[in-house]
Amino acid sequence: MGSALFRDLLRDLLYALRGLRRDAGFFTLALLIMAVGIGANTAVFSIVNPLLIRPLSFEESDRLVWSAHARTGGMSAARAAYVPARRASGIQPMSVLRLS
Repeated sequence: MGSALFRDLLRDLLYALRGLRRDAGFFTLALLIMAVGIGANTAVFSIVNPLLIRPLSFEESDRLVWSAHARTGGMSAARAAYVPARRASGIQPMSVLRLS
């Protein structure tokens, strides 16, 4: 049984190679599309992996919060909420990153 399976596989591969030799344009186009697809997939994964998949590189990253802000006079709403919360005894020191 193993011999017949190998023989059929070899016959199918040879048939595929003969077909590719006859229609080289299709083979080239298919190879180019696969290369672009693999390259795009690799590029997207290399961007998504460190941002979304791999854990953040500091302790207790699960305690990270996002604070949106809206302008309220001279101070943003996020900072206006941060200052009193920081003064409260239950809040540990934290960093604030200003993106804009």
